Amino acid sequence: MMVKNQRGFWPGRLFIRMLWDGIAAWQFLFRGKAALFFQVGKAHGCLYLALFRLIQQRKKPAGEPVKGRYSGNVVLDFYWKKKKHYSDLQL
Repeated sequence: MMVKNQRGFWPGRLFIRMLWDGIAAWQFLFRGKAALFFQVGKAHGCLYLALFRLIQQRKKPAGEPVKGRYSGNVVLDFYWKKKKHYSDLQL
């Protein structure tokens, strides 16, 4: 879904996401949870196999902002701006 529906520079976001997934996978392996390590690898493999099809299915951006998606950083707003509830965020 990230590749298909992401607006903006999606390859950069995909790279960062895959990097974090890879770090988590290696953590699973080092902690003795090999099954989870292989599940992350399987998910990455499925994405790589479907990548061409997902790129073709991408919608052309219409220019309007996506409704219901927060454009800011929830973690920073929680700690710095003290927004403790989802209703406090400006969507």
